Amino acid sequence: MAGTITGLTLFIKRVRAATNSEEERKCVDKEFAKIRKYFADKGISPYDRKKCVWKLIYIAALGYDVNFGHAEALHLLSSVKYSEKLAGYTAMSLLFTEELLETHSYILNSIKFDLENGNEHSQSLVLCALANFPTKVFIESFADIVAKIAFGGSGNTFYVQKRAIMCLACFVKKNPSVYQESWEESYPGLLQSRSVGVLTSACSYFLICGEKVGVKRLFPIADTIVSLLTSIVETPMVFSSDYIYYGLSCPWLQVKLLRLLHLLPPPNKESTRTAIAGLLSSIISQTEVGSSVNRNNVEHAILFEAIRVAGRYGKYVSKGLAEEIQGILFKYIRVREPNIRYLALEAVTALEPNAELLKKVNEHRNAILVSLRDKDLSICKRALNVLFSLCNKESAEGIVSDLLDYLKEADTSVRDELILKIALLAEKYGDSILWYIDVIIKILEVAGSMVSDDIWIRISQVVTGFSGGAEGNIETQRYAVNKVFNALNTAHADEPLIKLGAYVIGEYGELLEKSSARQFEVLSRHFYGCSPAGRAMLLSAFAKMASKSKEVKRAVVEFVEASRTHWDLDVQQRASEYVALINSKNFEGKKAELFDKVPMFPESFLYDNIILKSLREMQLKKLEETKMGRSKVQIEASIAQKSGPEKKEVSEALGREAHKSKPRKEKDGYDIYQTMSLPTATSSHPFHSRHPDKFTPEPTVDPTQIVALRAPKENAENWKKLIPIKAKEGNIFENDVIAVTLKAEFHKFTGKVILKFIGKADK
Repeated sequence: MAGTITGLTLFIKRVRAATNSEEERKCVDKEFAKIRKYFADKGISPYDRKKCVWKLIYIAALGYDVNFGHAEALHLLSSVKYSEKLAGYTAMSLLFTEELLETHSYILNSIKFDLENGNEHSQSLVLCALANFPTKVFIESFADIVAKIAFGGSGNTFYVQKRAIMCLACFVKKNPSVYQESWEESYPGLLQSRSVGVLTSACSYFLICGEKVGVKRLFPIADTIVSLLTSIVETPMVFSSDYIYYGLSCPWLQVKLLRLLHLLPPPNKESTRTAIAGLLSSIISQTEVGSSVNRNNVEHAILFEAIRVAGRYGKYVSKGLAEEIQGILFKYIRVREPNIRYLALEAVTALEPNAELLKKVNEHRNAILVSLRDKDLSICKRALNVLFSLCNKESAEGIVSDLLDYLKEADTSVRDELILKIALLAEKYGDSILWYIDVIIKILEVAGSMVSDDIWIRISQVVTGFSGGAEGNIETQRYAVNKVFNALNTAHADEPLIKLGAYVIGEYGELLEKSSARQFEVLSRHFYGCSPAGRAMLLSAFAKMASKSKEVKRAVVEFVEASRTHWDLDVQQRASEYVALINSKNFEGKKAELFDKVPMFPESFLYDNIILKSLREMQLKKLEETKMGRSKVQIEASIAQKSGPEKKEVSEALGREAHKSKPRKEKDGYDIYQTMSLPTATSSHPFHSRHPDKFTPEPTVDPTQIVALRAPKENAENWKKLIPIKAKEGNIFENDVIAVTLKAEFHKFTGKVILKFIGKADK
């Protein structure tokens, strides 16, 4: 059509001939001026109006803002010519916003007329425009009319009906509340249509309804879906030969019907389940890889959807069919074609885990590891999911070892998830808690700064122990503190390992075979390479060392003293308070209470795994970003099924370790596993519970007696002038008695501010 509009064709040629963006912009501005001149003429012809509107559409497609011509575009909707209506509805879809449409509400009558006039070409234009631009006003005004056309109540042709169904699907997707239960009466009739276009549109509509409204609405049509799919698979010529693609009848319709079966839960009727099992067996057994790439593509599309359905139906699938599916998938995992490998790996994770499948995964582990090291990151992630989802106690040690080897070379975009999954596998399936400690420390050594705090926090919980079980096992603590010390005894270590060392050596340093001076030497060498949070933890560890050994007391005081002027408030406060405590006269008598061991963690922490939470949050974020077409609840359920161990399964080795000794009474304590911050509430400190008389119940300062100084107007103006300017020093207050100078220094997200109060001598 563009070839018949000469002015439009020439304009497009001029734009394409532009050698740079500035030249293109000049061309567009020049055309804008011409179009404005045309629209200013009240006697503009329909042809010129249509030509100018198409130019505006093209300019908008180039990325330029079009802020005029909307009324002229809508004027074309009332035309009787198809070409003019096409321009009008295209402009409405691309140039308008919901807010702009509210100022042109008169177009509702034109749209309603075109929907109801019986002209299939006009109806198709309207339905396509409404589907592309489903505003709140359009949905509320036309949902009933569109539904009437979609469900065949108006005697419309298949040409219009399939567009109406897709338009209604867009309405439901945008605003699920528009859905009406009365529509469900027409669903069986839709699936009995003889038009492949209508059936394909109906399947897309049902998939959207299942996602947005709920699969319960689709239960009554489960048998109809099965019978339709059976007729297509078993009787290829049930539809016109126009829909035979490389010998396969309606392949894309088969894919959508299989997706519907995957969306629905297994039916209660045994006859329906038997029919589905027979259907899946027929599809899977008939798939053959041939020389035709196009036929292979469609066959694999159907095959993998059928395998997904088989995974959904799980126990209702026969053992023979399950073994056949496993054989096909593990054969495809070894092929060179990356798309086939990707789909095969993804399909394996969807199968219901059983002893036979876990055995197959172990047998083909080398092939999966090849995919794990593939240059295509999407394949790497699918291979990682297979190893993680289908790991068991027998294969855990080998899989964790392979993943640790891969961690050294893994891409940074995969490392976060890889680290969390290794830690979870080691905790869930490890027979020995010592092996679990080895794995975590290896992660901290290899992955370094990419390890989140959740990893070292979890192992610190394990080493400390959990209430309701027993005090942390001494042998476990001795093993952990020695392993951590050896890992830190290098020229450089990353912060997560240093934080773990600060906690473990600070709490259980007496179990080390090394002297306190040696412990202090190893920890202190990493102090200046840490962030403020890491330094704060190290200061706490040094203070605990000083309370346990007089050998390092003086060295600790001298070292900590240097941090009393640190720019970070937390580090500065800790350094000042620890130096004051250690130098106090009562330190020797009170140090046992002040620096008592950290109490055990609540038993709920044993099962409320922070690493598992982090993994779930990460996977939720990724799945929501990819818009997989599933609700958040469905995503969470899927993740929980694959990565969420039950309470009895979590930390099997940890659970055994936690019940070896006699239980002790849990001590009151504050939260130390978040950078060991000092308690904000005084009553939460152990010292408060033992010596409540030492604490005043009322504030020492009455806040009602604090009098605010009234700043003179000129000083307020000085402050306003100082803030917007990125000044580093300036006066913010001055009177006859005192002057206040502000000096500021900032580094990225941190900074310090110094206020100088300068007294003035009497004049």
